[in-house]
Amino acid sequence: AGCEPRGIIASQCTKAAGQGGDLDGEGWGSHATIWAMGKLTPTQRMLILKAIADPRRMEIVERLRAQEQCTACSDLREVLPISAATLSHHLKELETAGLIAIAREGKYARLSFQRELWAAFLGDLGQI
Repeated sequence: AGCEPRGIIASQCTKAAGQGGDLDGEGWGSHATIWAMGKLTPTQRMLILKAIADPRRMEIVERLRAQEQCTACSDLREVLPISAATLSHHLKELETAGLIAIAREGKYARLSFQRELWAAFLGDLGQI
């Protein structure tokens, strides 16, 4: 939907691991739980804080947040001075936290920032 996959293959950018993480049963699986409730659990908040604590991952979040549509994985690879394996690790951490979604189309990966989750996260922080 508006994003054409291009650039390096997805296996160089993200590993085809499962859908989101699971920590004590409170992982993301489908992101519907967070949006339906509108509130984060302490574990979910911790996963997001851990993910954005790394400066490189925060940079990735900022770059994806600035895009109106999804971004090809190769676009990040071109602007970040890190190896494909390191980028893969960072993307997996962000996906596990629920901050990004990775749509795999064959050998390509398209990344999208999860704006609703980010808004819920910011609202949650405002209530602390």
